Amino acid sequence: MNYEVFDSLLDGVVVFDKEGVIRYLNTAASDIVGIPEKRILNKMKFEECFKLKDFPWKEDYLKIQQATPYAEVVLSTKDGEEKIVQVSIQPEEHGSSQNSRWIVFLKNLTLEARLQEKYVREMLRKNQAELAARLDPLTGAFNRRGFDEKYLSMCRKAKENQKVFSLVVFDIDDFKKVNDQYGHLAGDKVLKTLSSHIKNNLLRESDILGRLGGEEFAIILSRCSLENGKSVVERIRQEVENLKIPYEDKTLSVTVSMGLGEFNEGVEDPHEFLKSVDEVAYESKRKGKNCVTVLRSS
Repeated sequence: MNYEVFDSLLDGVVVFDKEGVIRYLNTAASDIVGIPEKRILNKMKFEECFKLKDFPWKEDYLKIQQATPYAEVVLSTKDGEEKIVQVSIQPEEHGSSQNSRWIVFLKNLTLEARLQEKYVREMLRKNQAELAARLDPLTGAFNRRGFDEKYLSMCRKAKENQKVFSLVVFDIDDFKKVNDQYGHLAGDKVLKTLSSHIKNNLLRESDILGRLGGEEFAIILSRCSLENGKSVVERIRQEVENLKIPYEDKTLSVTVSMGLGEFNEGVEDPHEFLKSVDEVAYESKRKGKNCVTVLRSS
């Protein structure tokens, strides 16, 4: 048999003769026991090198004429480390009673578990990094990039499933005065407190809050019609108006100017729709601030 076919396998492969002397092993098998190949090959016996606890065929391998099922056993390495391995043994010549060599396949479950754990950790780190790139570090809301991705995805799904959702754009009134009068730290406190209160107390898990920039925010109210959206937005406006924000020895308060629109089958361009809702939010400012303006369907 040409043993070179086993050289690149990730599982360990060992070949031993009637006396138990190892005549071949691949790199994976050498790595499992932690002994260099040159110290094993043609020198060590299988049972001496691969110390397997409760190995089912330890005494009877000479009688094996067919491949055995994999057995999960504990292997002790030269350093005293214990590894969980799956082991199967088969004769080099199947069905023959005149075998002179046996092939052992070893699957390192401990290594697989560690690799899987490492893979999971790496995927978590990657996902966390990707999520962090889409979140506003100050408020925890989605940043413009993250919000745009969520928004366009929501638009596609709404079109495909013939569903509607409501889009809200709002701007904090006179926010510049807060920064000018109390400083930027006070402004940051307002942004954090307001966004946290809205996200944690006024929105559902399926709703999406984004910070578009500065003091401008947007909300996607999933599966929410315009009529339902009106009551939600009015509640948000009132809650913000009544929100008391402690800062040092002061209590700050702000109001918001809001725009509301319904994304439905009549909307052709998501970008233009967002722009239109943004414009009616500024119309609320022109009306005197602290109010809601609804985008009328054309």
